[in-house]
Amino acid sequence: MRNMTLFAICVILVISFSVSFGIAGTFIDDFTDPAKTEATWEVIHRDWILKDGTYSAPGAAGLTQDPITLLPIEVEDGMVIEAQCGDRGDGNWSNFAVIYGYEDDDLVWSAGAGVGNDQWRIFQFTPIASKGGAWGVDAVPGIPVKKPLDPNEWYNIRIEIKGTEITLFGSSTPESKDLKEENVFKMKKPPKGRIGLGAAGASPTFNWIKVTGKNVNDLFPVEPKDKLATAWGKLKA
Repeated sequence: MRNMTLFAICVILVISFSVSFGIAGTFIDDFTDPAKTEATWEVIHRDWILKDGTYSAPGAAGLTQDPITLLPIEVEDGMVIEAQCGDRGDGNWSNFAVIYGYEDDDLVWSAGAGVGNDQWRIFQFTPIASKGGAWGVDAVPGIPVKKPLDPNEWYNIRIEIKGTEITLFGSSTPESKDLKEENVFKMKKPPKGRIGLGAAGASPTFNWIKVTGKNVNDLFPVEPKDKLATAWGKLKA
């Protein structure tokens, strides 16, 4: 009984410490378990396909919707979203985006790369009204990449949210861990809504995603596999 009491006290102390000091939780999906991914993500627009450890929305000419798939996670201050992204190059445009604030179908805040025009972009778009996936309104001017981006390559990006400031970090070297190219957007108010993946009328593809935040926990049934552990180790090295 005494041991059980001590154990209970320890658990309470750990929980109290975590809450008091804002210890962040982490969500990871490397798309190697289709059943778990399908149970976690909600596809909003277009068809998303899980294949060979990737999550993608194949494109074609004449697209009328922007691809969007969302997590059951709300954006929050201090959140960090990291992902490995690419584009197949067979859509109207070549680009990929991580959504950091899906308010509704008329307002989606996202950040990523214009693979076709070689820019790091922070933008908003309306998934259906765009009639083919126009970028919509750039929140700030795009920042040119240091070297041209290629379809069918993997690029690592990180989005940091601090109050109303959104910072996109990336590297134009495929799979590089040195995310020193950046674009910054200061919003009029903090972002809100769910987070997820998407693009503007393109054929985006994703290899893994990692979300860190105070209110992110391990309730979601997705665990990292060897592929992500290796990739994440390279990023953190």
